[in-house]
Parts: sequence; structure tokens; C-alpha cells
Amino acid sequence: MTVTDTRRNLVNPLIRAWTTDAIATDFISGTDSLTASSIGYSAGPATILSGSAGVTETTRETLLNTVPVQTGASTTGNHVVRWRPTLTIAVPGLKSAGEYQGSLTHSVS
Repeated sequence: MTVTDTRRNLVNPLIRAWTTDAIATDFISGTDSLTASSIGYSAGPATILSGSAGVTETTRETLLNTVPVQTGASTTGNHVVRWRPTLTIAVPGLKSAGEYQGSLTHSVS
């Protein structure tokens, strides 16, 4: 995941925070499903590729609803931040083996 912030706030350059949210759909196979409530998200450490930003990572146990997963604050100037999240999926023993499809959506505000 990469956030590129090129906003300019010349009046007060420190007020340029952002939050990245994530949500998942249920993961579905031809015969079974894994609910989004069983999908966990760990943002992991952020790498500041350019500029300056204080980034706070968050671990979530469920992606059933939109939840904040990474927050950038104390930013100055344009900056680029990247991280590689880890998803964990709790699979009950009676679920069918096979391919499951679903989606993970990130948004930045």
C-alpha cells in the first residue's frame, strides 16, 4: 500500500494528517464462504520513501466494517509512505478446501 501526499498547506504545514481505512468483502468459493469478520489486518511498519511523516500502524482483528489501519500525522511537505500489510484469515475446520475470492479496499482521507 502506498500513500502519496502532495497537498500544500502554506498557512500551517503541520495540519496535513491522513488516515487510511480498510474493509473486506466475504471471501467466497463455489460452495462455501469466509466472512469478512474472520479477516485480520496488520499494517506493519511504514517506510517513508520521501518527505517527512509520523505514521502510526494499527492491527485489526476484523475487516467486517471500515476501520482505520494506518494514520499519518506530523507531516511536512510532500511525502510518500509505503507498507506491506499482512492479512490473517481464521479458517474453521469444516470449511471446504479450494479457491476463495474476495476483495480488500483501502481508502485515504
